[in-house]
Amino acid sequence: MKEFAPTRITLLQRAKDPNDQTAWSEFSDYYSGFIGMLLNKMNVPMMYHDDLSQEIMLKLWASIKKFNIDDGRARFRTWLGKVIRNCVIYYM
Repeated sequence: MKEFAPTRITLLQRAKDPNDQTAWSEFSDYYSGFIGMLLNKMNVPMMYHDDLSQEIMLKLWASIKKFNIDDGRARFRTWLGKVIRNCVIYYM
């Protein structure tokens, strides 16, 4: 299984700015593999991966500004996993 690099806090902070297209492009490139891996683990048929990935990215773009980095709470990837799971449930 592919190892994913640790979450880049500075990238998360930059991605919260809806006008920073460079940050968002970097964010989507960085996390697209992680999203695909979770879709596979959830046994989502491949024919839905592209549409679901777009839906997930749209949801992330709209909600990432609400995510606060707090070491005492959930990590970013935990939150990201919940967003992905909820998008899959809603989509299916």
